[in-house]
Amino acid sequence: MNKKFSDLLWKYSKIEQQWVIADLAKKIGITPAGFNKWINGKVAHPNCEKVFNCALELGLNAIQRAELLEAAGCKDYMPTVEAPEPIPVVGKAICHPCQFFGRENALRRIYNAWHQDSTLQNIAIIGPRHAGKTSLLYYLKNITSVPLKQLRSGQPKAWNNWLPDHFQFALINFKDNTLDSPQKIIQAVLKQLGIECLEDSCDLFTFSDLLKEQNKPTLILMDEIEAGLETCKLETAFWQQLRCLAGTDGRIGLVVTAHDMQKMAQYEGKASPFFGIFSTIYLEPFTQEEAKEMLASSPIPFEDQDRDWMLKESGCWPALLQILCHERLLALQENQIDEHWKEEGLKRLQAYHDLFQIKEN
Repeated sequence: MNKKFSDLLWKYSKIEQQWVIADLAKKIGITPAGFNKWINGKVAHPNCEKVFNCALELGLNAIQRAELLEAAGCKDYMPTVEAPEPIPVVGKAICHPCQFFGRENALRRIYNAWHQDSTLQNIAIIGPRHAGKTSLLYYLKNITSVPLKQLRSGQPKAWNNWLPDHFQFALINFKDNTLDSPQKIIQAVLKQLGIECLEDSCDLFTFSDLLKEQNKPTLILMDEIEAGLETCKLETAFWQQLRCLAGTDGRIGLVVTAHDMQKMAQYEGKASPFFGIFSTIYLEPFTQEEAKEMLASSPIPFEDQDRDWMLKESGCWPALLQILCHERLLALQENQIDEHWKEEGLKRLQAYHDLFQIKEN
């Protein structure tokens, strides 16, 4: 018997109809009868892979997933997932830590801001569009949960003593148009942290109390803060409460990304007091060493002259480097011996005018 596992499964699945059980069982690779044994507590040691797949199908967050796995006797289970190729990644934020390069200066500053357990400093990451702000947030959030075998040589497992592994993170992207009210943002944060709160009773003050009750450092990562400030439903009271929460409780910190700090501080009176609590980190191009490390991870090695050309034309901005890597790899895979790939690469760079103009200056 495994009552703890069955109780959690009932709690998270809320299954009442047999056809739902049959559908879920099919997706995770067991029979409906087998799933019924799970929810009735008749299986002492369920298959860990199938429990993990069940957690994914139910949409459980990391904390809920870990709780369900532990109840099933699968506390140390790690799914066998192949890590993606390190490069290139074009046109989207980098989510997997093995594809994240550089930013040593920014990470060092974040280390200094979070090094003292008693006080988490709030951080504003500033940089032009496509500078890699969102990728940095994903790295902070995901590096603690990725198995060592999925990382590149030399990357940290958890924080590798860089930060305690008990930090917890919630990520809010204000470009998501569904997060257009305090209530929706509160629910999104609490869901990621595995905290339950009835929707009708979960206002800003309850939200603050629930976060203060956490016994671990809690970071709320807020991407594209400009979009949040433009949302009329997120009024001054919302930003003031966040400022109060992150400014008085040393275990709760905020990280926001923005394009221009000075413009944000003038945002209709909403942002001026809000941004007063932040330390600022500016994202700049990679150093030559960081850029060369990224290029060295190509699945097909680049010749020195091609590498040097990419470094020069990209200005070492990671997004531009990724584009030129992609074009060169396509040419190599198709056995093209001319330099048409360079023309195509430069054409594609023009779409990233924010970085391209900075590069020229």
